[in-house]
Amino acid sequence: MLQWFGTFYSDVFLVKLFNRSVTAGMIIVVLIAVRVLLRRAPKIFSYALWGIVLFRLLCPISISTGFSAFRLLSEPVEKAEQVQLAVYDGIADVPTLDRNGAETDMDVQKRGSVSQKTETAMPEVTESRIGQNAANSWKTKLSKKENRILGALYLVWGMGVLLLLCVNMFSMIQLRKKTRASLQIRNRVFLCDEIAVPFCLGIFRPQIYLPSSLTPQEREYIILHEKHHIKRLDHIIKLAAFLALCLHWFNPLVWIAYILAGNDMEMSCDEAVLKQMDRDIRSEYSASLLHLATGRQIIVGGGLSFGEGNPKQRIKNIMRYRKPSFLLMGAVLLVCASLAVCLLTDPEEKQPDPVNETVVSEKQEKTEPDAEEKTETDAQSELDAQTILAESKGAAYIRNAGDASNLYKIDAANTLWGEGRNNYGQLAQNTQDYGFYNDPVKIAEHVIHVDFSQKGFMVFLTEDHKLYGVGNAGGGALQQYDSFDWEMYLNGEHYAISTPYLLMEDVTYAVCGRDDVVALKEDGTVWTWGTVYINGGYQSSDVYFIEKPKQILKNAVVITGGWFHHAALLLDGTVWTWGYNSAGNCGIVDRTVIGEPVCVAENAVMVWTGDLGLDPTYETIAEYEGFYPMQYNNTVIQKADGSLWACGENIGTEIHEIQGAEGWYEAVSSAVFQRIDSMEYFLLNSEK
Repeated sequence: MLQWFGTFYSDVFLVKLFNRSVTAGMIIVVLIAVRVLLRRAPKIFSYALWGIVLFRLLCPISISTGFSAFRLLSEPVEKAEQVQLAVYDGIADVPTLDRNGAETDMDVQKRGSVSQKTETAMPEVTESRIGQNAANSWKTKLSKKENRILGALYLVWGMGVLLLLCVNMFSMIQLRKKTRASLQIRNRVFLCDEIAVPFCLGIFRPQIYLPSSLTPQEREYIILHEKHHIKRLDHIIKLAAFLALCLHWFNPLVWIAYILAGNDMEMSCDEAVLKQMDRDIRSEYSASLLHLATGRQIIVGGGLSFGEGNPKQRIKNIMRYRKPSFLLMGAVLLVCASLAVCLLTDPEEKQPDPVNETVVSEKQEKTEPDAEEKTETDAQSELDAQTILAESKGAAYIRNAGDASNLYKIDAANTLWGEGRNNYGQLAQNTQDYGFYNDPVKIAEHVIHVDFSQKGFMVFLTEDHKLYGVGNAGGGALQQYDSFDWEMYLNGEHYAISTPYLLMEDVTYAVCGRDDVVALKEDGTVWTWGTVYINGGYQSSDVYFIEKPKQILKNAVVITGGWFHHAALLLDGTVWTWGYNSAGNCGIVDRTVIGEPVCVAENAVMVWTGDLGLDPTYETIAEYEGFYPMQYNNTVIQKADGSLWACGENIGTEIHEIQGAEGWYEAVSSAVFQRIDSMEYFLLNSEK
């Protein structure tokens, strides 16, 4: 149960709640300091400023401006050209890993020479699979252990929320019982013998309840006070504040803000009453407050009590109250308006700069590079890339790929085995059924590489460089249909292939996307087919479907990709991306889908997409225990000087709405490549 809680809510709710709480916490600290500076100003201004915190805690909408105070947090990172994510500086000694997380033989042999290379060192092609073939997400899918911990945290959080709601409900029931025997003396004003302190109760038709022991003069003051609360809708604001407190009860700063905002609300209401009177009533008003505060009740979120707040502070404020001058009001209003603009908004995302060593417009207008137009440096880059590619060929192949639905493994004899579901015929047994295969079944021999999609199809590459596919054909990834059809796409079990189908020959590498396949041929050309993207919901006509292999690039040395997008590294050092781009993961500011490859970086020697950590991979499908890794979006490149640059999710400081594998959620993301110090952050714990 705890694991289910963690898996279901990990990005649907947790990121939103935590981000809002952290942001609001920083604003609370600022407002506490501002509140001290405004201690002589009318309290209505301090009270209004707490609305910024309430907005941040409850509202999912963020507004971006160039005046946001949060720019101060992002600029140091931008100036340093790095994201403060890692604590490890070295990358030369990071071992080359295969899909299982095991160190390759080639890496053991080359370790001595690799460690001696410095700024001009190009990582082996096998390193590119640390991010892509070892996993398909940036944040890494949470392990089962982490999901249990996350589930436990959600359970504790939910119990805290429930406890506060129950306490408040109990208080409301008790108040309702006490006010049953009340005498109405005015419209929605009642006298009650069972209460010791006046209060306002209700949401749509709030009513004022007064103790029977009050003098007629005290009644007038208190009725004015409570009516002013109602006029300002304080009873609704306090309810919203209480709901925010319930959601963020774990944040002590929110509790402080709730208390201080309540004090400012009461003091501003006191001032409004004093302002309305045609004579000085400060002494009588303070005496009434002191008298009623001695036996006051604490109404958590269901009403407004005249005796709430800090009575000593309220009385001091009453006794020193003077009608403010016009000049003071104007100055304080200007300060508060400036604070509201700075604290309510997020910083604008800056346009890409020379980090990518090319202007965005130039990247997007740049066409496929001409192999004949190369400088001497380009030729040397090609030679280096070809040399490393030739030396490491085969080491980058995926030999273990899977999740809780299917597991595909290539053994030492190059035999491909499969486990799990066969509802799309993806186990290639020339049959399609709804059983679950816990024991491995043989799929093919002489296999050197395998990749799969969670949409129910897989591809494998044989020793003679032929690429085969099997499974769900409804999205066009297996080249069975000449046009896109929603019926086929949604009901792939009726449009499946259970026998391996030859997709392409002379292939050196291939990766599965969500509904498409990308292949790198031996001549360096890149080909793709299937459903590249669907822009919109069900029955949308904005679909990019390629029925048969289409060449999209040439002179490539590395391809990579996954659930969201693909990337390719060309011999001239340029990086090209295409696919879904809601997180800015393609390195393009316009976060719409990218149908054709776009050049986003130059002078690169390696590219990754998705996760740079290791997914939990197991020897048998039973070890997954129903656990499904989640997908995230990033592109990471390595420059010739050894530096690493990343864009997409978990990069930068701005929070954006991102479309993930399980729906929309909020997360920090940036379309601008930013420098990262090392791969320590990405090589996360792959422990169960």
